Amino acid sequence: MKRLLVLAVTILSASMAAVAAEPSLLLDDAALVAHIKKADYVFTTALGTCRDERLTRAASERERTFEYTAICIAIAAKESDCAEYQVRANGTVDSATWATVRSMALILRCRR
Repeated sequence: MKRLLVLAVTILSASMAAVAAEPSLLLDDAALVAHIKKADYVFTTALGTCRDERLTRAASERERTFEYTAICIAIAAKESDCAEYQVRANGTVDSATWATVRSMALILRCRR
């Protein structure tokens, strides 16, 4: 029984250390951008590499919000004059490990 308890404490400690090692979305801008690109459906299915990225944050008593802007490659545009989107995504940082894009605007950019 004592061995089982020691094993359980060891596993719990290791998992807590792994969670603590992850950057907090509440504080780390790069982690927040990486999270929304990995978790949001539009980012994962329609958008490729982004440039000119900007992230701004705001906070009130009730919520923490963000606005992300960038120019991103349109995944579907292989050989097109319109290969980029101007992206504006607004959302909430719900916890240290989760953020949600609440609204997004995509403006197609075409070469002239």
